[in-house]
Amino acid sequence: GGEEFLLFISDANYEILMEKAEKIRALVENHIFSIDDLDLHITSSFGVFSVIPNQVDDISITKKYIDNADKALYHSKTTGRNKVSSYRDIE
Repeated sequence: GGEEFLLFISDANYEILMEKAEKIRALVENHIFSIDDLDLHITSSFGVFSVIPNQVDDISITKKYIDNADKALYHSKTTGRNKVSSYRDIE
């Protein structure tokens, strides 16, 4: 059980997307979340897919891109969690 979020980041190439995902992952891992008297350490997993901007307007292609990001996310979850995976690396 975990929540899933989808981020669209414009004007970012593959390397920038991977850096941003890794930065967020590390911030979450190193943060202590406090609820009442309970301190929680949580982790996060990411799936990254880089999009060609001119193709985002086509809804069928956009769905494929989301599916590819989801495949990368599940690769992260099934190969150890608390990591960033790219669709480029798993295809």
